Amino acid sequence: MDISPIERVIHDVLCKHVERQGFKPLINEGTARYYTHRDGRAVKVYFDNTGKARADDFKKIAHLN
Repeated sequence: MDISPIERVIHDVLCKHVERQGFKPLINEGTARYYTHRDGRAVKVYFDNTGKARADDFKKIAHLN
């Protein structure tokens, strides 16, 4: 999968936007980044199969503490 420089910038902008919404980085897995919020929500920022930057919002997850 070839990822364009523009999509890399979009990926970084998505990550910054998620962080500004109060999410904290949880784990990096390759090019995917996972974020959690203290209210239990989670977000995954990643590149899909076509090389486009995406962000998926998960409803509620169990607290890790």
